[in-house]
Amino acid sequence: MPMRNESAAQTHPARRSSIRELREELDGPPRPSTRARVSAVGFTVLLVATLVAPAVLDVEAMPGTSLVALGMLLLLGFAELIDASSRRFVLAVRLGGIVIALLGFGIQVL
Repeated sequence: MPMRNESAAQTHPARRSSIRELREELDGPPRPSTRARVSAVGFTVLLVATLVAPAVLDVEAMPGTSLVALGMLLLLGFAELIDASSRRFVLAVRLGGIVIALLGFGIQVL
Protein backbone atom coordinates (compact mmCIF):
# COMPACT_ATOMS: atom_id res chain seq x y z
CA MET A 1 0.00 0.00 0.00
CA PRO A 2 1.33 3.47 -0.81
CA MET A 3 1.71 5.78 2.13
CA ARG A 4 -0.25 9.00 2.08
CA ASN A 5 1.32 12.25 3.10
CA GLU A 6 -0.78 13.18 6.13
CA SER A 7 1.00 16.49 6.78
CA ALA A 8 0.08 17.82 3.32
CA ALA A 9 -3.55 16.83 3.84
CA GLN A 10 -3.63 18.61 7.18
CA THR A 11 -2.12 21.90 5.96
CA HIS A 12 -4.39 22.16 2.91
CA PRO A 13 -7.49 23.32 4.87
CA ALA A 14 -5.35 25.80 6.79
CA ARG A 15 -4.06 27.21 3.52
CA ARG A 16 -7.62 27.61 2.27
CA SER A 17 -8.64 29.47 5.40
CA SER A 18 -5.65 31.79 5.13
CA ILE A 19 -6.54 32.55 1.50
CA ARG A 20 -10.12 33.17 2.58
CA GLU A 21 -8.92 35.52 5.35
CA LEU A 22 -6.68 37.41 2.91
CA ARG A 23 -9.54 37.79 0.45
CA GLU A 24 -11.82 39.06 3.22
CA GLU A 25 -9.10 41.51 4.27
CA LEU A 26 -8.80 42.91 0.75
CA ASP A 27 -12.42 42.63 -0.38
CA GLY A 28 -14.14 43.15 2.95
CA PRO A 29 -15.82 46.34 4.08
CA PRO A 30 -13.73 49.16 5.50
CA ARG A 31 -13.30 49.23 9.26
CA PRO A 32 -13.05 52.82 10.46
CA SER A 33 -11.17 52.78 13.72
CA THR A 34 -8.65 54.71 15.73
CA ARG A 35 -5.91 52.61 14.15
CA ALA A 36 -6.97 53.78 10.67
CA ARG A 37 -7.00 57.41 11.78
CA VAL A 38 -3.58 57.13 13.40
CA SER A 39 -2.21 55.41 10.26
CA ALA A 40 -3.62 58.17 8.06
CA VAL A 41 -2.09 60.91 10.20
CA GLY A 42 1.25 59.12 10.65
CA PHE A 43 1.79 58.29 6.99
CA THR A 44 0.64 61.77 5.95
CA VAL A 45 3.27 63.31 8.23
CA LEU A 46 5.89 60.92 6.82
CA LEU A 47 4.86 61.76 3.24
CA VAL A 48 5.01 65.51 3.88
CA ALA A 49 8.39 65.14 5.59
CA THR A 50 9.84 63.20 2.63
CA LEU A 51 8.56 65.82 0.21
CA VAL A 52 9.61 68.90 2.21
CA ALA A 53 13.00 67.70 3.47
CA PRO A 54 14.80 67.91 0.10
CA ALA A 55 13.61 71.49 -0.39
CA VAL A 56 14.48 72.72 3.10
CA LEU A 57 17.58 70.76 4.03
CA ASP A 58 19.34 70.60 0.67
CA VAL A 59 19.38 66.80 0.62
CA GLU A 60 18.70 64.37 -2.19
CA ALA A 61 15.04 63.63 -3.01
CA MET A 62 13.65 60.33 -1.71
CA PRO A 63 11.08 59.16 -4.28
CA GLY A 64 11.02 55.56 -3.01
CA THR A 65 10.22 56.57 0.54
CA SER A 66 7.58 59.00 -0.68
CA LEU A 67 5.88 56.31 -2.74
CA VAL A 68 5.96 53.81 0.12
CA ALA A 69 4.45 56.39 2.47
CA LEU A 70 1.74 57.22 -0.08
CA GLY A 71 0.93 53.55 -0.69
CA MET A 72 0.70 52.77 3.01
CA LEU A 73 -1.40 55.90 3.54
CA LEU A 74 -3.88 54.68 0.94
CA LEU A 75 -3.82 51.06 2.10
CA LEU A 76 -3.97 51.46 5.87
CA GLY A 77 -5.50 54.90 6.31
CA PHE A 78 -7.82 56.19 3.64
CA ALA A 79 -9.16 52.83 2.45
CA GLU A 80 -10.44 52.11 5.94
CA LEU A 81 -12.06 55.55 6.34
CA ILE A 82 -14.05 55.52 3.07
CA ASP A 83 -17.81 54.98 3.16
CA ALA A 84 -18.66 51.26 3.24
CA SER A 85 -21.31 51.56 0.52
CA SER A 86 -18.65 51.95 -2.20
CA ARG A 87 -16.91 48.59 -1.81
CA ARG A 88 -15.42 48.56 -5.31
CA PHE A 89 -13.80 51.93 -4.73
CA VAL A 90 -12.44 50.70 -1.39
CA LEU A 91 -10.98 47.65 -3.14
CA ALA A 92 -9.45 49.87 -5.85
CA VAL A 93 -7.87 52.15 -3.22
CA ARG A 94 -6.45 49.16 -1.31
CA LEU A 95 -4.97 47.55 -4.43
CA GLY A 96 -3.66 50.91 -5.63
CA GLY A 97 -1.97 51.41 -2.27
CA ILE A 98 -0.33 48.00 -2.50
CA VAL A 99 0.93 48.67 -6.04
CA ILE A 100 2.26 52.13 -5.15
CA ALA A 101 4.03 50.81 -2.03
CA LEU A 102 5.62 47.96 -4.02
CA LEU A 103 6.76 50.43 -6.66
CA GLY A 104 8.35 52.53 -3.93
CA PHE A 105 10.13 49.49 -2.50
CA GLY A 106 11.36 48.65 -6.00
CA ILE A 107 12.72 52.14 -6.50
CA GLN A 108 14.51 51.98 -3.14
CA VAL A 109 16.16 48.68 -4.05
CA LEU A 110 17.46 50.09 -7.33
